[in-house]
Amino acid sequence: MKMNETIKQTIIRYISGNSDAKDHLEILKWIKLSDENEKEFFQLKDMWDAGQLEYVDKKREELNWNKLLQRIEDKKENPRKIKLMSWKRVGIAASFLLLFFAGWLANSILPKFTSENMAMHTIVVPKGEQSQLILADGTKVWLNANTTFSYPVDFSKENRKTNLNGEAFFDVVSDRMHPFEVKTKHQKIRVFGTQFNVDAYEDAAKTVTTLIHGEVRIYDQRDREVVTLKPKEKSILSHRSHELYVTEAEFEIDAGWKDGILYFDGISFDELAGKIERWYGTKIIIKDERLKQEKFTGKFFRDQSVWQTLDLIKLMLPIEYIPGKREIEIYYKNQK
Repeated sequence: MKMNETIKQTIIRYISGNSDAKDHLEILKWIKLSDENEKEFFQLKDMWDAGQLEYVDKKREELNWNKLLQRIEDKKENPRKIKLMSWKRVGIAASFLLLFFAGWLANSILPKFTSENMAMHTIVVPKGEQSQLILADGTKVWLNANTTFSYPVDFSKENRKTNLNGEAFFDVVSDRMHPFEVKTKHQKIRVFGTQFNVDAYEDAAKTVTTLIHGEVRIYDQRDREVVTLKPKEKSILSHRSHELYVTEAEFEIDAGWKDGILYFDGISFDELAGKIERWYGTKIIIKDERLKQEKFTGKFFRDQSVWQTLDLIKLMLPIEYIPGKREIEIYYKNQK
């Protein structure tokens, strides 16, 4: 592990709770230099949080640092020597299984399928999980966390109607004679063969439809066509005002979750907290209303723990958090 003295002292100050905004900026710059830097930072932070090392006065900082680095090197040689927070979640393993055995899992393993009046199959994906399935016509569907998706028991090339509450990415098999339909609480989507993402949580403030390839037609609740999207466009429908507008789409931001990455560009902290809740299955409680309007730009990876994600946010926003068994309380820094 190669690390200069300046960044070493900066990280020591950060993990021991003695850093300032300038330190946070320097750490962010260093982390962005390489994936290895980011991994090393989180190893150090996780070990500190786990009580593997205590902070003392400056005369002993070098000794402590060397101990910490030695523990990481030991971990590389023998992973059982140091117990770190697991970066992999059960939900990731489940999603890979579903990817390769979707046809079989659709009727036998989580997420469970239920029937409603023997007419609809319903998939419920819990918070902290993701799933994928292949429909009878060959259409592939990726389901994000906290999503409910249903389709007819007799789903076929002639009957391609589905319902969605949550977020899903669709790779629809082309059939100009039989449109594929996705109905949400606030709108209806019809396509003939395309790739698109729908973010339509009923408890959210908006529904976002992002087109990657092909063509998407959006209808209102009265089945009137509102707009036709072209590739790399997205529509945003306000649940409060019922106004819809179309803007340029960025696939990484609007559908990166499918590939295990969450991108954000100027998102409010209130909306960010909701996405973290779904992503990790952990309740987030914002204890200071001022935080809700803070803006955040950045990205997270699926294999990061919720603590690593929050530590990255701490480098950019003035927050502190208190972990609990089932929930996390977030405060303005020094406002507890």
